[in-house]
Amino acid sequence: MSVPTLWKLQHASADTFANAGAFAAALRQHLRYTPAGLTTVLQQIGEEQSAYVMQPGCPGCALDRCVPGCRVDLLRRVLATGYTESALVLVRCGLVERPYTRMAIGWPGADAKPLDASVLQGWQQARLQLHWRLRTRPRPALCASALLCVGEGTDDPLDRLRAIGWQGLRVPSQFSWWRRQPAPAPRLAARAWRGDPYLLTPLAAATQWLMTPPTRDGSLLDLGLAVGYGNAAAIVQHLHDAGARVEMLDLLPDGWTARVAAMTATGDDPRPICGRPCRYPAHRWSSAT
Repeated sequence: MSVPTLWKLQHASADTFANAGAFAAALRQHLRYTPAGLTTVLQQIGEEQSAYVMQPGCPGCALDRCVPGCRVDLLRRVLATGYTESALVLVRCGLVERPYTRMAIGWPGADAKPLDASVLQGWQQARLQLHWRLRTRPRPALCASALLCVGEGTDDPLDRLRAIGWQGLRVPSQFSWWRRQPAPAPRLAARAWRGDPYLLTPLAAATQWLMTPPTRDGSLLDLGLAVGYGNAAAIVQHLHDAGARVEMLDLLPDGWTARVAAMTATGDDPRPICGRPCRYPAHRWSSAT
């Protein structure tokens, strides 16, 4: 029986993430006992994003009867420390081949920032793969490498990585293997990562417009537009922290106020939450339950 390797990560997002320190420590410990490392994958098709992980399991994984010491079973315990509602679902037949036309291999530079869902903005077809491995020689270090595959769209994938401090190189288009199933970046591309390990998680389609792709200094956004995006993100974060879920946000022309459609987990009227004092400018609200 073959050993399953690709798993869909469900119910894991920035909104459900908690206990960052404990999760990072648990994931680092998992990598210490997993020589092959762990690959976290984020795929975008249109406005929908899906997260996956590549982790070799055991023959019992397909039957939900993991043998003792199975890395997938251990990974589930790690996920429970940060994403309590998460689940790993086996992808039995792999992913459908996507029409990717460009690819870049990346590794973290001295000032590299964490990769996240914003890296994929601007492409209808894109896939980001981040591979973690704990190097033991010549001295212990957490290492990272990345693959960014994209179809037709805006930026060059290598320029997108360089905009957030990652270095890399372009892969010639004749190498078609990267259009198929996710695979870790070549081990030679791995470089030391100074921060904590993390997983790539999707951004809800309804809030993707709040995120802008990374840009280099020579192509910065208009200042007024950037301020508006920042204010909108602050409004959404405030409501999420207060217990409401934003379904729609309409930023008004002044860039500081907005009309929001929001709902609570219990279905109650969210207007008391919207009216709660906060440090942001006063907002005009419309609510929907």
